[in-house]
Amino acid sequence: MANLKEIPKYKNTILSLIISNENIVDLLNGNIEQSEDLIGVNLFDYPKIPLAEEELAYITVEIDIPTMFNIKNKIFRKPQIVLDIIVHDKLMKTNTIGNRLDLLCSEIDKVFNGFSGLGFKNWEFDSLKSIYYTNRHYGKRITFSAIEKSIESCVST
Repeated sequence: MANLKEIPKYKNTILSLIISNENIVDLLNGNIEQSEDLIGVNLFDYPKIPLAEEELAYITVEIDIPTMFNIKNKIFRKPQIVLDIIVHDKLMKTNTIGNRLDLLCSEIDKVFNGFSGLGFKNWEFDSLKSIYYTNRHYGKRITFSAIEKSIESCVST
């Protein structure tokens, strides 16, 4: 049994971590009053493909479980946090060194690389891939993998 019922809780925790980072909030949308207002506008807990005319930056959150393994009749899962960071080309330029997409990736890496949570002692960077959504939206998919289990809820027999 994979305990898929945990996925909505994981996504909620991930969204909370993202909106608690001031740099990410500012890079996504510096015009909001409350960081929670990003959810459903710039942050999604499901894949979202932007419309060409939407001049926004997005982060979408998914949980993948590409592998499971058995040790002494206990099944362990090895989940991944998958974040798609998408930016409209008009928003790429910033007032600092680096474009908005690269800066968002850097901030996301600071939050999740070495993160301890979601039932695991350590998450580590796994991959970064370029993705293209529309002729105006560019993005990167950044993936973090769980390394070491820390609580029994991650185990099923």
